[in-house]
Amino acid sequence: MSVGRPSSPHDLPEQGLHRIQPLESDRALEVCLPESGRKLEIKAAPRLTLDSAGAVVDALISIGGFAPLFLYQAAPDVAAGRLEVVLQDYEIEPVPVNMVISHPSPAPRKVVAFLECAVPSLKASLSAL
Repeated sequence: MSVGRPSSPHDLPEQGLHRIQPLESDRALEVCLPESGRKLEIKAAPRLTLDSAGAVVDALISIGGFAPLFLYQAAPDVAAGRLEVVLQDYEIEPVPVNMVISHPSPAPRKVVAFLECAVPSLKASLSAL
């Protein structure tokens, strides 16, 4: 599918939106209006619904279209030029990443060791995006 670059989120319903099932299939696409900062929901029936972000990325590369993804889900393909970010002015605020221990205090040493290793690595990975 070959489509033009959308100039606003309102162009997406006609241009082939792909979604991840079951997380997003019925949810409206939320965007932020650049001039006011106000949030707006765009209703768009997906042309293709897949079960993972990786499958959506593969479909975007293979057949084109658009999908709402977190940048980390598409970052390698964006960096390689296989995908590009569109409608960047309409992006919503970044979503924070939290690592939570749901274990009674004190946490097991292996959990603490994992977090001590994972948190700096995750921070470095996300800040590089």
